[in-house]
Amino acid sequence: MSRLSIDLPSHISSDEARLLLSIKLYEVERLSLDAAATLAGYSTSAYVELLAKEGLSVTDVSSEPLSETDEDSEQKPLQGTVKRYDRPTDPVAEDDWNSLR
Repeated sequence: MSRLSIDLPSHISSDEARLLLSIKLYEVERLSLDAAATLAGYSTSAYVELLAKEGLSVTDVSSEPLSETDEDSEQKPLQGTVKRYDRPTDPVAEDDWNSLR
């Protein structure tokens, strides 16, 4: 991890600056949720509450980086394979599932 040293105006504490930096880096998807929480000095659950107060939604619930990797692709073999839905709002009954027969 790199170190950064900056002179802050007297009305901005270093804790506030770290929090704001972590929020921005999370918002632009440069840090995962866990990494942003760690940078800010909060637990992940407390950080989620802070983000909600700031009006930001939590989209990353893993500790992995947000970039797409080959490993992610292997874990989602069906992603993007559905071409058409026939009556997607119709209820599904046991008779519709061959594996249950």
